[in-house]
Amino acid sequence: MSTGMDIKFVQETYQRMSDDELTRIATQDASGLTPEAIAIVKAEINRRGLSQNITKGVEAQNKTYTPDEINKYCDIISKLSCPYCGSMTEKLNATMTGEVVSVIIFSNYHTSIKIGCPPCLDKANNKALIRVCF
Repeated sequence: MSTGMDIKFVQETYQRMSDDELTRIATQDASGLTPEAIAIVKAEINRRGLSQNITKGVEAQNKTYTPDEINKYCDIISKLSCPYCGSMTEKLNATMTGEVVSVIIFSNYHTSIKIGCPPCLDKANNKALIRVCF
């Protein structure tokens, strides 16, 4: 095996997981799994008779998208209604906001991606700035 991974150990690890745990791994934490581990996860999902939609989660997290595919998805998303205000008058956009909370010796920094119409994104950025400044 080129990765030096103990396939038997990996198989046994996934076999010991509950259906819920395996589903969570497959749908939320499969990004970056090796091709061998992906095959093992898919085989375990199939062995248990779980929904094939779960394997789609593994594939989506490990798919490399072309610029054209990304542009198509962005175009689809930009035409949806704003998740904050429901408006469809302006195309959606995205921004990353950052918030810092500091108390004497403790600081917490949190970033998040926001998708919304430009006025709602402005509000989100201003809200983050206000929290940082005061």
